[in-house]
Amino acid sequence: MMWPMRAEGGALILSATDLANFLNCRHRTALELGEARGKRRRPVWADPLLEALFARGLEHERNYLSGLDAAGKRIANLSEIKAREDALAATLDAMRTGVEVIAQAALRVGEAPPAAVGIPLAVSAVSGCVPV
Repeated sequence: MMWPMRAEGGALILSATDLANFLNCRHRTALELGEARGKRRRPVWADPLLEALFARGLEHERNYLSGLDAAGKRIANLSEIKAREDALAATLDAMRTGVEVIAQAALRVGEAPPAAVGIPLAVSAVSGCVPV
């Protein structure tokens, strides 16, 4: 799950993907900024190659998590949670319960904009780290 660039409460919320997109193509960033500000709509099209690549990525993720499960790791899979705040809350809950791996964990640095938000494939527990 990826949350696109968006404007909230007068602030622009960005992800690590937005930064990578900016470094690769400033024009794309300008288009996405227009969408975030409600000035344009994102075009929709079917791309069979992109769909195949996406399917392979999901298969890789399933295989990776299956390997961790086979190794006896306790896994919380949050991939079905779509709302950002719900995903952040579920990530904290999973951390508090002590699972070893959180798949599709939602992470945020900072409380108010500018805040960085991201979703790694899997987060592994580190001894001594606790949610705040």
